Amino acid sequence: LHYTFDSDSGTNVMDSSGNGLDGTSQGATNSDLGFMGKAMDFARNDCVAAPVGPALNLSLSNEMSYAFWWRADSLDAGQDCLVSKRTAAAGDKGLWFGIASGDVYYLVLAIGHCVQFNAPIQTGVWSQVVLTKTGTVWRVFHNGTELSASGGTGWPYAFDPHADTPLLFGKDGRLAGTFDGQMDEIK
Repeated sequence: LHYTFDSDSGTNVMDSSGNGLDGTSQGATNSDLGFMGKAMDFARNDCVAAPVGPALNLSLSNEMSYAFWWRADSLDAGQDCLVSKRTAAAGDKGLWFGIASGDVYYLVLAIGHCVQFNAPIQTGVWSQVVLTKTGTVWRVFHNGTELSASGGTGWPYAFDPHADTPLLFGKDGRLAGTFDGQMDEIK
C-alpha cells in the first residue's frame, strides 16, 4: 500500500505500490498543499478507505507497519483518528491510532487495551508517524524519534483480524474521532 495522492481523480485513490490496493475517498479531497506534491485534505467525517482483503488484515503473527505524514488544521478536545480498522459490529476489538485530547498519540486495540505516547503535537505543522509491529510489540515513531509508551494496559492483546473491514485513514469505523487536516505519503 502506498498512497501518494499525486495522481488521484474523483473518489479513486491510486496505490503506487504495485499491489493493486487502490482506495476510495469518502469526502476527502485532493489538495496541492502536500508534504511531497499533493495530499488528501480531510474535513471532519471524511476518510480514505483502503480495500478489504488479506493483505491488510490485522494479525498477531504478521509484522506490520504504517507510515504517513499528517498536518492538522484543528485538533478536537476528544479524539482525532488518523488510522483505524474496526467496526461497531466487531465490538471494541481492532486498531485505532490517533490523537487524544489534542496532545498525545493513543494506540488502541480494544477498550482497556491502549497505550499513550507523548509527542510534540502541533496544528499547522507536518509530522511523520511510523507505527511498527513485530510479534506483540508495537513501536511508534514521531519525526524519526521513537516515542516512549506510558499508561499501557492489557498488553499484549489478541485482536480481531477484521477480515471484512476496510483500513480507514482520517476516520474511525466504530465511533467518533474524525480528523481535520491533510495526510500524505501513506504507506
